[in-house]
Parts: sequence; structure tokens; C-alpha cells
Amino acid sequence: MNKRIPAVILLALPTLFNRQSSKGNSVLKKTLGQFHEFIKFFLTKNILGSLFSGIRKKDMRRKEPEKAENLIKCAFKLFSERGIAQVNVDAIAAEAGVTKGSVYHHFKSKHELILGACQNYYQNWQHNTYQKIFKAKTSKEKLEIAIRYSVKNCLLDEKNRVFTLDILTMSIQNEEVRRSWGQFLKTCHQFFTGLVNQAIKDGEIDECDNVDERVNFMLCAMEGVKQQAIFDRSSCSRENEEKIIQSLLKSLTS
Repeated sequence: MNKRIPAVILLALPTLFNRQSSKGNSVLKKTLGQFHEFIKFFLTKNILGSLFSGIRKKDMRRKEPEKAENLIKCAFKLFSERGIAQVNVDAIAAEAGVTKGSVYHHFKSKHELILGACQNYYQNWQHNTYQKIFKAKTSKEKLEIAIRYSVKNCLLDEKNRVFTLDILTMSIQNEEVRRSWGQFLKTCHQFFTGLVNQAIKDGEIDECDNVDERVNFMLCAMEGVKQQAIFDRSSCSRENEEKIIQSLLKSLTS
């Protein structure tokens, strides 16, 4: 029914204008009549229908990435609140306000949504970290800001902590998840290694024998604190935040 609305309007326009025009204006009447026939021809050939259909399809294609991104964000929200095992596709569809079929239109399975949620977490960390260190004046200051943000985002934020622990557990059995998490850790390693090397080059921290080993130790320490919080939540509390930050910085700069 909605598809016929443009056609009805177009067909009615000449009549509406004709009623408003002067009865003696034969030129205007003739022009409107020709326009009417022109529209009828196009509608008969379904040209206008195809045009409107094409516009709708373009609008839909434009919205497709936005819908997929929203589904990933909703999946991440539920995974981090309830745990991955406790969330199904129905729950994600309900959170996003769409049908289950709409979810499967964008993602073949819950597993694809898990991988999408992983990418969402990784990209957020990278984007926010680079944004926070952008205005730092020295390399050492950039290093400290990056550590502070990582502690707050990855350790103190309980939802992020729950999600990444779930992903770490899944990595034991799932090759795709393991590869995804491994690539994120590699990115983190390269990022922090670059900051430490630059700080050494700028003479802001002392040289060390092996920067790679120091960065590896720091990242392992962060994962250790995260796992410790499973049994003792106070280990990732606000009260311990500064202590964690200084310990991690010390592992890189002393």
C-alpha cells in the first residue's frame, strides 16, 4: 500500500493544479494534461517505482553498518553484565529492539557477535588511549597516562574485566577467539614498547637491557591482577588504583 502513495500523489497533482487554475487558461490546461500523460507513462513502465525502490535500497544499505554496530554494542553490554554463556541471541535482539531474524541477517551466529564484541573492546581501548595521550608533552607523561587509563579501563571497570576474563577463558578452546585476543595483546605490546623506547631515547627514563621483557612482564602483571580480582575484588578497587599504577610504571621505568 505504501508503495502506491507516491504514484497516487503524482497522478493527483495535475488535477489539483487544474482546479486552482483559471478556466480560460487553455495553455496551462494543455501543459498539465501533457504532464499527466507523462506521469502515467512512467508509472506504467514502472520506472518511477524502480526509482523509489532504488532510493529506499540505498537508504537501507546506508543503515546496514549502523545496525550491525548497534547489535555489537548491545551484545558487548550484555556479555559484560551477565557473562557470555548467559546471553543468547534472543536477549541481544531484545536489547537492540529488533527481531531475532534481523540479528541473523547481520551475523550468522552468536560466535560472530562474540568476535564483533572483542573488536569493539579492542578498538575502544586503542581510540581512547591515543586520544588521552595526544596532548601529553613528554614521552614519559604519555606512558603514565596510558598506564593510568589501562588500569581504569581494563582492571577497575568491572564490566570490562568480566568480559575480558570470559574471552581469556574461551581462548583456551577456541582458535578464533585466541587469535583475536592474541592480536590485541600484540598491539598493546607494540604500543607500550614504542612509548618506553621513545622515553629512553628522550632521556626521560634509564636505559634497560630488554624493553620487550619489561613490557611483557607489565602486561602479565595486569592480567594477574585481573585474575586475582575473581577471588578478591579489593585487588581491583579504587583504593588500590594508585598502588597498581605505580607498580606497573616501576616495572617499565626502573
